[in-house]
Amino acid sequence: MRYQIESLVECLEDMKPLLEKHWKEVAWYQDEIKLNPSYDKYLQLEELGMLHIVTVRDGEELVGYNINFINSHLHYSDHVYAVNDIIFLKPEYRNVGVAIGLLEVTEQELKKLGVSVVTIHMKTDHPFKSLMEHAEFTQQEHIYSKLIGV
Repeated sequence: MRYQIESLVECLEDMKPLLEKHWKEVAWYQDEIKLNPSYDKYLQLEELGMLHIVTVRDGEELVGYNINFINSHLHYSDHVYAVNDIIFLKPEYRNVGVAIGLLEVTEQELKKLGVSVVTIHMKTDHPFKSLMEHAEFTQQEHIYSKLIGV
């Protein structure tokens, strides 16, 4: 396995099929809300140094990614937070140590950028709590959603 930082331009075409699989696996309201990433906004954030992507490849094949938004926190302006956008591994690479490697490399790289806190969210119907606890994350919140219009 090869873990590395990649720019969106470098990995986007490889990532698109995984994004579709990821969306089909975990997205709520799929009948009403279709996957339609705003790649131009992601690229803008990347240009501003606010997007961080760690990928994992098996040879040349992209098998996972961890994408975070980086910014100083509006409540704690003396700290930089990395807020997870999406994290995904192809199912056949789960529960074999690849995920913990992805989290460890991400943490190491984010520390180099001065990040103080990393937050990751997970779907309640696709939990990976044991992975988070193994990586020494602490559960802090519950998030609720409600579809109110389309």
